[in-house]
Amino acid sequence: MGKIKLTGSKAFYDALIVGVSFVVIFTIVHIFYSVQVDDMVKVFKLQVEKGLIPEDSTSMWIIIKDVEQKWIFILGLFAVVLIVLRRINMNNDLLLLKQNLMGIDSRDLLHRDKIDQWIENLEDNVGALGDRLLPQALRLGLDRFKLNGSVEEVSNEVTGLCDSESVKCESELAWINYLAWAIPSIGFIGTVRGIGGALAKAGLVFGSDEGITPVTSMLGVAFNSTLVALIVSIGLMFMIHWIRRLEERTILDTEKYCRKFLIEKLYQPQD
Repeated sequence: MGKIKLTGSKAFYDALIVGVSFVVIFTIVHIFYSVQVDDMVKVFKLQVEKGLIPEDSTSMWIIIKDVEQKWIFILGLFAVVLIVLRRINMNNDLLLLKQNLMGIDSRDLLHRDKIDQWIENLEDNVGALGDRLLPQALRLGLDRFKLNGSVEEVSNEVTGLCDSESVKCESELAWINYLAWAIPSIGFIGTVRGIGGALAKAGLVFGSDEGITPVTSMLGVAFNSTLVALIVSIGLMFMIHWIRRLEERTILDTEKYCRKFLIEKLYQPQD
């Protein structure tokens, strides 16, 4: 089997991609609000004033027009990009799991005195993907077996590495989990702002030509921000659980792979 040509993800490039993604998302959403949303809100209000549509009508543009909803969309899209990047990064692991990395067949056994040959096969086949979980687990197991010839210790080392990877994945999801928490909080900020604004204008209702319109407008800010935040949060939480389940499945498949192509193939002479 030839070398796998893909390159592994580097921390610097990952951080750069994340930073650029946030800037691009912010720019796109800001332009969308400036060019589309603001204009459509003006058109809707003009239609209401001219009696073309009932005063109690609502519009999607009215629901999403406020600054809280704008930031909800920015953070929601940013979280989706982070999840997509994790899924793309996972493709390398899925590719490796489909390969016979050590070139071992069903009749081969891994003798302790020939471990260097299998290590060389592994390094040749994984190429630049040697920092992924599966190559690391295989290399760790081969090194441990070469050191003391204990199959049990090899199994414990592989299991320990996979457990550590699971903890690492959970830790790396912290930013995405924070965004999933921040989005409803921003919606709540809009709710507080809207209710506070409505109470501030309540005393001006009597004697005003506008009547209760300013109050209902601020209440709309309150409820619309909460509505958008909850909808975005529900979708985001689904994606978080989806990517976490895929990562857990990949780790379990890595353990199965190591057991099939490494642990069960180790030859330990009987005393």
